[in-house]
Amino acid sequence: QGNLDRAREFLEDAAARYQALPYRPGVAHCVEVLAWLAVLCQQPARAATLFGAAEAARQALGASLQPVDLAEHQRYVAHTRTQLDHAAFEEAWMQGQAMPLEDENTH
Repeated sequence: QGNLDRAREFLEDAAARYQALPYRPGVAHCVEVLAWLAVLCQQPARAATLFGAAEAARQALGASLQPVDLAEHQRYVAHTRTQLDHAAFEEAWMQGQAMPLEDENTH
Protein backbone atom coordinates (compact mmCIF):
# COMPACT_ATOMS: atom_id res chain seq x y z
CA GLN A 1 0.00 0.00 0.00
CA GLY A 2 2.86 2.38 0.77
CA ASN A 3 4.17 2.23 -2.78
CA LEU A 4 0.69 2.90 -4.17
CA ASP A 5 0.33 5.93 -1.92
CA ARG A 6 3.70 7.24 -3.09
CA ALA A 7 2.73 6.63 -6.70
CA ARG A 8 -0.53 8.53 -6.18
CA GLU A 9 1.35 11.46 -4.64
CA PHE A 10 3.81 11.47 -7.55
CA LEU A 11 0.99 11.42 -10.11
CA GLU A 12 -0.94 14.16 -8.32
CA ASP A 13 2.20 16.29 -8.33
CA ALA A 14 2.84 15.56 -12.01
CA ALA A 15 -0.77 16.44 -12.88
CA ALA A 16 -0.45 19.75 -11.02
CA ARG A 17 2.78 20.53 -12.87
CA TYR A 18 1.22 19.68 -16.24
CA GLN A 19 -1.77 21.84 -15.31
CA ALA A 20 0.52 24.78 -14.54
CA LEU A 21 2.28 24.54 -17.92
CA PRO A 22 -0.57 24.05 -19.21
CA TYR A 23 -0.12 20.66 -20.88
CA ARG A 24 -3.56 19.05 -20.91
CA PRO A 25 -2.50 15.74 -22.54
CA GLY A 26 -0.16 15.20 -19.58
CA VAL A 27 -2.95 15.97 -17.14
CA ALA A 28 -5.26 13.51 -18.91
CA HIS A 29 -2.60 10.81 -18.79
CA CYS A 30 -2.00 11.36 -15.07
CA VAL A 31 -5.75 11.11 -14.39
CA GLU A 32 -5.85 7.85 -16.38
CA VAL A 33 -3.03 6.37 -14.32
CA LEU A 34 -4.67 7.63 -11.11
CA ALA A 35 -7.70 5.58 -12.19
CA TRP A 36 -5.46 2.52 -12.53
CA LEU A 37 -4.17 3.14 -9.01
CA ALA A 38 -7.74 3.45 -7.71
CA VAL A 39 -8.42 -0.01 -9.17
CA LEU A 40 -5.36 -1.40 -7.41
CA CYS A 41 -6.47 0.25 -4.15
CA GLN A 42 -9.92 -1.36 -4.51
CA GLN A 43 -11.71 1.96 -5.03
CA PRO A 44 -13.91 1.08 -8.00
CA ALA A 45 -16.25 4.10 -7.83
CA ARG A 46 -13.27 6.47 -7.75
CA ALA A 47 -11.66 4.53 -10.60
CA ALA A 48 -14.79 4.79 -12.75
CA THR A 49 -15.03 8.53 -12.07
CA LEU A 50 -11.39 9.06 -13.00
CA PHE A 51 -11.75 6.92 -16.13
CA GLY A 52 -14.68 9.11 -17.16
CA ALA A 53 -12.70 12.29 -16.50
CA ALA A 54 -9.70 11.06 -18.48
CA GLU A 55 -11.93 10.01 -21.38
CA ALA A 56 -13.67 13.39 -21.45
CA ALA A 57 -10.31 15.17 -21.43
CA ARG A 58 -9.04 13.05 -24.32
CA GLN A 59 -12.23 13.73 -26.28
CA ALA A 60 -11.93 17.48 -25.67
CA LEU A 61 -8.35 17.35 -26.93
CA GLY A 62 -9.20 15.18 -29.91
CA ALA A 63 -6.73 12.65 -28.52
CA SER A 64 -6.87 8.96 -27.83
CA LEU A 65 -5.06 6.60 -25.54
CA GLN A 66 -1.55 5.77 -26.55
CA PRO A 67 -1.37 2.26 -28.03
CA VAL A 68 1.01 1.24 -25.25
CA ASP A 69 -1.68 2.14 -22.66
CA LEU A 70 -4.71 0.65 -24.39
CA ALA A 71 -4.42 -2.93 -23.06
CA GLU A 72 -3.95 -1.74 -19.47
CA HIS A 73 -6.87 0.66 -19.81
CA GLN A 74 -9.16 -2.05 -21.14
CA ARG A 75 -8.11 -4.49 -18.43
CA TYR A 76 -8.63 -2.00 -15.60
CA VAL A 77 -11.96 -0.73 -16.93
CA ALA A 78 -13.19 -4.31 -17.32
CA HIS A 79 -12.12 -5.10 -13.76
CA THR A 80 -13.83 -1.95 -12.47
CA ARG A 81 -17.05 -2.95 -14.23
CA THR A 82 -17.01 -6.26 -12.32
CA GLN A 83 -16.71 -4.40 -9.02
CA LEU A 84 -19.75 -2.14 -9.52
CA ASP A 85 -23.24 -2.78 -10.75
CA HIS A 86 -24.02 -1.28 -14.15
CA ALA A 87 -25.89 1.75 -12.79
CA ALA A 88 -23.18 2.61 -10.28
CA PHE A 89 -20.45 2.33 -12.90
CA GLU A 90 -22.34 4.50 -15.37
CA GLU A 91 -23.14 7.11 -12.72
CA ALA A 92 -19.51 7.35 -11.60
CA TRP A 93 -18.30 7.46 -15.23
CA MET A 94 -20.73 10.27 -16.05
CA GLN A 95 -19.64 12.23 -12.97
CA GLY A 96 -16.10 11.99 -14.26
CA GLN A 97 -17.16 13.05 -17.75
CA ALA A 98 -18.69 16.21 -16.27
CA MET A 99 -15.68 16.98 -14.08
CA PRO A 100 -13.19 19.53 -15.37
CA LEU A 101 -9.59 18.37 -15.01
CA GLU A 102 -8.92 21.43 -12.89
CA ASP A 103 -11.29 20.03 -10.25
CA GLU A 104 -9.33 18.90 -7.22
CA ASN A 105 -11.49 15.78 -7.03
CA THR A 106 -9.60 14.35 -10.00
CA HIS A 107 -6.50 14.28 -7.81
